[in-house]
Amino acid sequence: SAQRLPISFDDRDGSRRLWAVPGLRYKKKYGRCVMTVDVLIPVYKPDRRFARLLQMLRKQTVVPNRIIIMNTEKSYWNADGYRNIPGMEVHHLTKEEFDHGGTRNLAAWYSESDIMIFMTDDAVPQDEHLIENLLRGLEQKGPEGETVAVAYAKQLPAKDCRTIEALYPRL
Repeated sequence: SAQRLPISFDDRDGSRRLWAVPGLRYKKKYGRCVMTVDVLIPVYKPDRRFARLLQMLRKQTVVPNRIIIMNTEKSYWNADGYRNIPGMEVHHLTKEEFDHGGTRNLAAWYSESDIMIFMTDDAVPQDEHLIENLLRGLEQKGPEGETVAVAYAKQLPAKDCRTIEALYPRL
């Protein structure tokens, strides 16, 4: 059986353990093997939902190593408003440089983590277990022992959204 290494996360009550995925790179920190996780977010005109997203990322049981922001149009960025976010780095793009796939690809290029979590700027985690649960999904095996390469989470509609957005969130 493969060796299962504990991943480092804020284990406040000591009752939960999350196990690392065999075969990935691990870094030694405080005498433990640590898998790194970056969150990558393309942003355009950040608003209160984006601020809430950053707050919820700080509360995760598995705290991201870095939060890589790909911001479109520097004039819309409020540097003072997001100054105290640990591990956040911002890369500014013009509207002309933005491309949905290309911008995410560029963000991935900036990341050096073992796991990359791609989010949108309005996808606020419902609780503090989003990253933990996504990593658990990567531990699973397929019916014939296949390794899981991708995990995802459903984006719930905002409480104040219009009915059409709740029914069809990508319109």
